[in-house]
Amino acid sequence: MKKTIRIIAVILVLVLALSGCKKNTDSSVTPDAVTNGAAGGSVTSGKTDTAPAGSTSASDDKGGTASTPAATAAPATGDRSSETDAPLSPSDYTGRSSDEASSSLISDFIAGFESKAVKSSDTAKEGAIGSPADGGYYDELPLAGDASWDIAPEGLSDSFMFSGADMEGIDFSTSDYAPDTYRPAPKAGLLTAGEWNDNKNYAFLKALIANGQDDDFGRYFRDWSLTPFGRLVIRATCADGSAMANAVVKVFAADGSLRWTCRTDNAGMAYVYYNVLGDSGAPASIKLTYGGNEFDYMITSADLDQDAVIELSFGSFTPVPKALDLMFMIDTTGSMWDELAYLQAELEDVINRVKNANPNLSLRLSVNFYRDLEDTYIVRSYPFSANIDEELRALKAEYADGGGDYEEAVELALDDAVNKHEWSEDAVKLMFLVLDAPPHNRQDVRDSLASTLEAAVEKGIRVIPVASSGVDKTTEFLLRTFAMVTGGTYTFLTDDSGIGGSHITPTIGDYVVEQLCDLLVRLIDEYLTGVASAPVKAEIPERPTQAPIEPWYPIDPIDPIEPIDPIEPWVPEHSNSTVIISTVEGTTREMIEAICAKYSDYGLSIMYEYDSINAFALKTEVELPDAELFALIDALNAEECITDASLDYIYRLDDPVPDVPKTETE
Repeated sequence: MKKTIRIIAVILVLVLALSGCKKNTDSSVTPDAVTNGAAGGSVTSGKTDTAPAGSTSASDDKGGTASTPAATAAPATGDRSSETDAPLSPSDYTGRSSDEASSSLISDFIAGFESKAVKSSDTAKEGAIGSPADGGYYDELPLAGDASWDIAPEGLSDSFMFSGADMEGIDFSTSDYAPDTYRPAPKAGLLTAGEWNDNKNYAFLKALIANGQDDDFGRYFRDWSLTPFGRLVIRATCADGSAMANAVVKVFAADGSLRWTCRTDNAGMAYVYYNVLGDSGAPASIKLTYGGNEFDYMITSADLDQDAVIELSFGSFTPVPKALDLMFMIDTTGSMWDELAYLQAELEDVINRVKNANPNLSLRLSVNFYRDLEDTYIVRSYPFSANIDEELRALKAEYADGGGDYEEAVELALDDAVNKHEWSEDAVKLMFLVLDAPPHNRQDVRDSLASTLEAAVEKGIRVIPVASSGVDKTTEFLLRTFAMVTGGTYTFLTDDSGIGGSHITPTIGDYVVEQLCDLLVRLIDEYLTGVASAPVKAEIPERPTQAPIEPWYPIDPIDPIEPIDPIEPWVPEHSNSTVIISTVEGTTREMIEAICAKYSDYGLSIMYEYDSINAFALKTEVELPDAELFALIDALNAEECITDASLDYIYRLDDPVPDVPKTETE
């Protein structure tokens, strides 16, 4: 039996592999397009985007890669954002056509046998199955049991685990994926995270850049042509001391040219990074607009100090309706497979908690997803909607797939989020950017990031990154720049949950490990109210000990079944506090209540009425000995309106099923 299973599986794997080779041969994707700018098609450091065998990426025949033929490539970035009134179909939610959905059942199953990925150093090996575009090389496709490790039955579902004694040589080309990855059922409250606000800890950042601590941290900013090394801090209040929210702040150079435009948050704070896009000297003046009034301020040299806060106050408070535009832009490439399902559960919880805690809040939600060039889609965007349930359905329907290399189309995702969505003028505007990899570091990409960042600041969109497993140091500092410049804050997943791949330790000061969902709800509330609250330390459940997983196919012959002792004759149990009675047609509840009153010594009462069959369940106040119970049944049978009074039998789950009806024996 074991040999037969293996032969069948090998045939299926070979058929799949051959069809994958043909697909790669016919693809019209050029090497440059496939590698998305990676020189020579080499894989950069960090997580690549090939989901390990057994994950639910369900990527047709390409194994979670970026080799989709041009004929099936995604529509242009942001092409869905105008479909405000169009109904969403299942393919809209999943990104699969009906044919893809059907064929994926087979490919998902076969993926469970594609066990061993060749190390990156072996990728040039002659005759290897696959290509650089596939993101995976397979020169061995052993069945579980024949290799040095086994794939468990859970390997055919999302909650998979690998088991085996010898893991040496296994390479998933990802960041420290553990073969025994802890994967409990996804639910809110499992992921752990921390937060670091560089705007509130700017002295720490300046010291880090100045001192270096054996590393030139400033280069991580300069790598992206972004230099947040000079800023103004402004606190705007009304004459009565209330925060001036959503005021427009414009900063001018000495020659009168506009240097920067931003908006205050609900605490009245604005952060002006006047040299982030290039050094143009110190600014000279500020014009603040609020409630139709303008206020001019001349900047002094003292205002340029890193610890200085420019206090501006004028006018009266202008109340506006409480509104929130909440956006999630989520990386769904293959490398997100280890945490995406958990993030979906966490974000659904966050959204529902914010909605339920703010019944008078005008809440609009937009969930969006992105991958990379040549994937099934580049950016899948949904317009802002007050239909929260529909947006949540879209959130829960996505899955990890594609990518192929480390970098992703982050710049296109940000451009879509900032420039191709209709953000409300007066709402609090928050964008959570959930990702595990940077954009490609090319000049056109850097130019796009700078332009989009400037537009986000001008609109008052606060970018809050959620850094997942696989983020490296240069990505960390890029994301921190997004947060600093837009007035957001940097959040990051931690290893404390035990879920997913390893998470980089940020170069920051002390922080509190929180439950991710609690942290995000806390931040949203802070931006809504303008009042910060203290983080709450996460309660980290003890990770359960994983028992060894047995192979899911027979290995040894089944032992003969031991004879078992004969079963004692079965007698059903009965309740000693309930009696079932059948009544003549037309018997009313009042008539039965009168009968119950006759037997007050038993505390008899109606427990349930079976209207459709003229029957009642009667209950005694206490359990009766069998003799008293049988006496009560005899008395009830003597009543004119009762046709039958009998025991209430109890059939338990472990009771044998009788072949014929049994009767109670004394």
